[in-house]
Amino acid sequence: MKNGLYYFDQTLFDALPDIHQELEDQLEEYYPNAKWTVPNFLQFGSWIGGDRDGNPNVTPEITWETLTLQRELVLKNMKNPLLR
Repeated sequence: MKNGLYYFDQTLFDALPDIHQELEDQLEEYYPNAKWTVPNFLQFGSWIGGDRDGNPNVTPEITWETLTLQRELVLKNMKNPLLR
């Protein structure tokens, strides 16, 4: 669980804003007369902590702990002052 979230923390939160900005920049460059509002176009899901297809190690407590860790990770990366 923590290993999987490590990779989210080390890659997605840095790369996604860059990808979004690059798309906005390219649209402005190639279509300068148009007004662009690029929506959030990527969504992620995760099976981490919820893989209950017979794995006896994945209990409701593990799922809850995973959701808690994911929430904390997102809030930390969104620069939430409550977690500083």
